[in-house]
Amino acid sequence: MSVVLQRAVDLLVSSAGHVALNPFITAGLLWVLTKGPPRLRDQLMSRVAILRDPQRYAQILRALKWCLAFGVTGVVNRQLNNIALNAGRLRSSKAMWNWNREVAVITGGCSGIGELVVKRLINKGIRVAILDIQQLPSNLQGCEYLSSALLTQD
Repeated sequence: MSVVLQRAVDLLVSSAGHVALNPFITAGLLWVLTKGPPRLRDQLMSRVAILRDPQRYAQILRALKWCLAFGVTGVVNRQLNNIALNAGRLRSSKAMWNWNREVAVITGGCSGIGELVVKRLINKGIRVAILDIQQLPSNLQGCEYLSSALLTQD
């Protein structure tokens, strides 16, 4: 039973962390509690007793500000990581490739994972060159997008 309880607590903490660090949620709550319409703020304070205490109210606002700062930092970090992983480009480079003019060179393409990669590329219309020490399998022979070279072992 303790494993199930631990998983439930982990899920709850993880979900609460995602909510607390979501800039849209924390910014919305912060706005409602500070600059929002007085009627909405009064309704919220009348329903949540902890907000009526001025010290607790100040602590909640401070916590929301920190959560907003960490949430925005996380979003900016993820976006910068995406840019870094995309070689410094803001947009994906997929549109730059003209796959009809490209040739993929696959070593070990006559069997195993290499053969599966070759089949997927051929199905997408990409020309493939295979370098392998094995003969080209019969299911790949005669394909128009394929050329192969047999390497000898010395």
